[in-house]
Amino acid sequence: MDILSKTPQGIEPFELFGWPHIISIVLMSLLGILIIYYSRSNKKFSKFIRIFILINLVLMDLGYRLWSGFYESNNISGLLSIHISSISVLLAVVVLIKYKQKIFDVFFYWAIILVPQAIITPGIDRFGFPHLRFFQILWVHFLVLYTVFYLLLVEKRRLSKNHLKRALIVTHIYGLFVFIINMIFSTNYMFIGYKASVPSLIQFLGPWPYYIFVLDLIMVVLFIVLSKIYKRATNMG
Repeated sequence: MDILSKTPQGIEPFELFGWPHIISIVLMSLLGILIIYYSRSNKKFSKFIRIFILINLVLMDLGYRLWSGFYESNNISGLLSIHISSISVLLAVVVLIKYKQKIFDVFFYWAIILVPQAIITPGIDRFGFPHLRFFQILWVHFLVLYTVFYLLLVEKRRLSKNHLKRALIVTHIYGLFVFIINMIFSTNYMFIGYKASVPSLIQFLGPWPYYIFVLDLIMVVLFIVLSKIYKRATNMG
């Protein structure tokens, strides 16, 4: 079955910003807006959406890990993926099951700043429309975005006083952890070891290891900008 195969023969490779990519982003964005809009005005619907998002997150993440790890080949790195986008999915599941303030402080920044990279430039290479991986990678990361905006706009969750500092510290510690894992197991989580073969922002930021420092600087700036936007939107001092 080409729509499941890791080496599809009858499916065109993924085309960055091709019509299937653009249309999928537009439709999933509109769906998110509708979900948040109706959840804010209907408590029964909001409870249903919370469960809907949670179940979809679990199924999409577990399904991908099993497919990547066992279907047609053994790929332990896919099964045990520790990319920030993958961990963000797990954090979304955690805060939906039982809200934790310190986790939400970090999840907020990862979901809004880092996860969209996997939507704008998904690393799926040969898995173009209508391969299931094409839909899975877009859908699961949109679910993460739905989660953070659901918690912010529907459940009125707020960040703690030291949210920016906590997010920056945790992100850098996690990046160091991933770097060590990559060194030990010859993996390339978070593309710290070398550039991805698919189009992404990394391609324009110079050779290794310089692009890592440039990416880090961009991330820090974006975290700070998002923090200021959040404070202004919530009238925090």
